[in-house]
Amino acid sequence: MAAFEYQALDLEGRAQKGVLTGESSRQIRQMLRAQGLHPVSVTGVVEKRTRARGGFGGARISPAALALLTRQLATMVRAGMPLEQS
Repeated sequence: MAAFEYQALDLEGRAQKGVLTGESSRQIRQMLRAQGLHPVSVTGVVEKRTRARGGFGGARISPAALALLTRQLATMVRAGMPLEQS
Protein backbone atom coordinates (compact mmCIF):
# COMPACT_ATOMS: atom_id res chain seq x y z
CA MET A 1 0.00 0.00 0.00
CA ALA A 2 1.09 3.53 -0.71
CA ALA A 3 0.73 6.72 1.29
CA PHE A 4 -1.27 9.64 -0.06
CA GLU A 5 -1.50 13.22 1.17
CA TYR A 6 -4.95 14.70 0.88
CA GLN A 7 -6.67 18.03 1.19
CA ALA A 8 -10.42 17.96 1.67
CA LEU A 9 -13.30 20.13 2.80
CA ASP A 10 -15.73 19.09 5.49
CA LEU A 11 -19.48 19.80 5.38
CA GLU A 12 -18.93 23.25 6.88
CA GLY A 13 -16.27 24.17 4.30
CA ARG A 14 -13.27 23.89 6.63
CA ALA A 15 -10.06 22.55 5.13
CA GLN A 16 -8.74 19.21 6.35
CA LYS A 17 -5.30 17.81 5.58
CA GLY A 18 -3.77 14.45 6.29
CA VAL A 19 -2.12 11.29 5.07
CA LEU A 20 -3.89 8.01 4.37
CA THR A 21 -2.66 4.70 3.05
CA GLY A 22 -4.39 2.84 0.28
CA GLU A 23 -4.02 1.08 -3.03
CA SER A 24 -4.75 4.10 -5.20
CA SER A 25 -5.76 7.74 -5.11
CA ARG A 26 -9.22 6.66 -6.21
CA GLN A 27 -9.56 4.50 -3.10
CA ILE A 28 -8.43 7.41 -0.91
CA ARG A 29 -11.06 9.67 -2.50
CA GLN A 30 -13.73 7.05 -1.76
CA MET A 31 -12.54 6.79 1.85
CA LEU A 32 -12.74 10.58 2.25
CA ARG A 33 -16.25 10.70 0.81
CA ALA A 34 -17.30 7.92 3.21
CA GLN A 35 -16.08 10.16 6.07
CA GLY A 36 -18.24 13.02 4.81
CA LEU A 37 -15.36 14.97 3.30
CA HIS A 38 -15.10 16.48 -0.19
CA PRO A 39 -11.63 15.67 -1.61
CA VAL A 40 -9.86 18.66 -3.16
CA SER A 41 -6.53 16.99 -3.94
CA VAL A 42 -4.95 13.60 -3.38
CA THR A 43 -1.27 13.13 -4.20
CA GLY A 44 1.09 10.24 -3.69
CA VAL A 45 3.82 10.64 -1.10
CA VAL A 46 7.32 9.87 -2.30
CA GLU A 47 9.32 8.15 0.40
CA LYS A 48 12.58 9.92 1.07
CA ARG A 49 15.52 7.61 1.45
CA THR A 50 18.06 8.68 3.98
CA ARG A 51 21.65 7.58 4.00
CA ALA A 52 22.59 5.68 7.08
CA ARG A 53 25.25 7.53 8.97
CA GLY A 54 28.37 5.58 9.60
CA GLY A 55 30.61 5.62 12.61
CA PHE A 56 32.32 8.73 11.24
CA GLY A 57 29.37 11.02 12.00
CA GLY A 58 28.23 10.98 8.39
CA ALA A 59 31.51 12.36 7.02
CA ARG A 60 32.41 11.10 3.58
CA ILE A 61 35.60 9.17 2.98
CA SER A 62 37.55 10.00 -0.13
CA PRO A 63 38.11 7.18 -2.62
CA ALA A 64 41.87 7.28 -1.94
CA ALA A 65 41.37 6.96 1.84
CA LEU A 66 38.87 4.13 1.32
CA ALA A 67 41.35 2.27 -0.91
CA LEU A 68 44.10 2.67 1.69
CA LEU A 69 41.83 1.48 4.51
CA THR A 70 40.71 -1.54 2.50
CA ARG A 71 44.29 -2.46 1.58
CA GLN A 72 45.48 -2.21 5.18
CA LEU A 73 42.52 -4.24 6.44
CA ALA A 74 43.15 -6.96 3.86
CA THR A 75 46.84 -7.11 4.84
CA MET A 76 46.01 -7.55 8.53
CA VAL A 77 43.41 -10.24 7.85
CA ARG A 78 45.79 -12.14 5.53
CA ALA A 79 48.42 -12.00 8.28
CA GLY A 80 46.04 -13.91 10.54
CA MET A 81 44.78 -11.09 12.72
CA PRO A 82 41.08 -11.50 13.62
CA LEU A 83 38.77 -9.14 11.78
CA GLU A 84 37.50 -7.56 15.01
CA GLN A 85 41.02 -6.54 15.99
CA SER A 86 41.97 -5.44 12.50
